[in-house]
Amino acid sequence: MKEYKCRGWLFIQYWILNKSTRIISKELNCGDETIRKWMIKFEIPRRSCTEQPMGEKSHNWKGGKRLRRGGYIEIYAPDHPHAKDRYVREHRLVIEAFLILRI
Repeated sequence: MKEYKCRGWLFIQYWILNKSTRIISKELNCGDETIRKWMIKFEIPRRSCTEQPMGEKSHNWKGGKRLRRGGYIEIYAPDHPHAKDRYVREHRLVIEAFLILRI
């Protein structure tokens, strides 16, 4: 029997271990829609937007880099003092590293 056909197992993976449906489906070598279908069947509630995993745990994680309008590259650095929306412009990080090494 497939693991996702067990309500308890699926609930633990999604809610306790905080895995996304995409991650669960990749681990089981099946489609996202299969996992979602079984969650609906077992009446396992979906997470709201505010409960979704952030950063590297997000299903939409692309390595921590993004390209913004104007050609700016931003790096994921949520603890940086100049972070806006948890990202800092790459050129700022480069010049900070240069100045630190130069001093």
